[in-house]
Amino acid sequence: METQILPWALEGLELGSNVLEVGPGYGVTTALLHDRVEHLTCVEIDRTLAQNLRRRNEGRDVTVLCESATAMSLPDAAFDGAVSFTMLHHVPSLALQDQLLVEVARVLRPGGIFAGTDSCYSRVFGLLHLFDTMIVVEPSTFPDRLRAAGFEHIRVDLQSDRFRFRARKPSRNRSFLRDSSPTEIPPPVAASTAVRLELSCQNGWSKRFAKLGKLNVGFSISPARDFKWSADYRLWTI
Repeated sequence: METQILPWALEGLELGSNVLEVGPGYGVTTALLHDRVEHLTCVEIDRTLAQNLRRRNEGRDVTVLCESATAMSLPDAAFDGAVSFTMLHHVPSLALQDQLLVEVARVLRPGGIFAGTDSCYSRVFGLLHLFDTMIVVEPSTFPDRLRAAGFEHIRVDLQSDRFRFRARKPSRNRSFLRDSSPTEIPPPVAASTAVRLELSCQNGWSKRFAKLGKLNVGFSISPARDFKWSADYRLWTI
């Protein structure tokens, strides 16, 4: 980890002074990150691991929280950077993984970096997780999932049995909400799922329709006198 994975994951990146580590586990990367940043906050769901990590970091600028990274108690736009190392496959479903990505975007400041690594599937990797959670992250589809969570400038690189990723929260203001309001960023929708997409303009007319098994688009166009118009969209399952 110290000589290969961490240097490769953070190559050429500046995390900032206030950094979030998601899922530190036994704290191997925490000890290495502590020397790189001014303050480190760790979110670990396992109570025993969190207690041990808190005990080992007493007197340091390290805060350890025992909670799920899919619903963090941290405030919006609190961190310069966030990292996650070989942890995402331990999150027990794709939907929860996507919610974790949305939460990381929420707590990052505009322009903040999210970087990390995870393992690719192999028979050995499967055997090591025979009695453990293993929801493998597919590198080829991960950029779209990061984009759906609100990130941009996304890059995913493969290296033998692992991959690294880096992405940024947009510099412009965006809302990252936990509830099911129309502004929430939705999880990816399977091709076989019935969906409906509505696009509506202010002071205009709209047309909406939905059909099972297809992605149908409802739209409206209503230019103002100065030929400027605004729109919003909503995507939800039916």
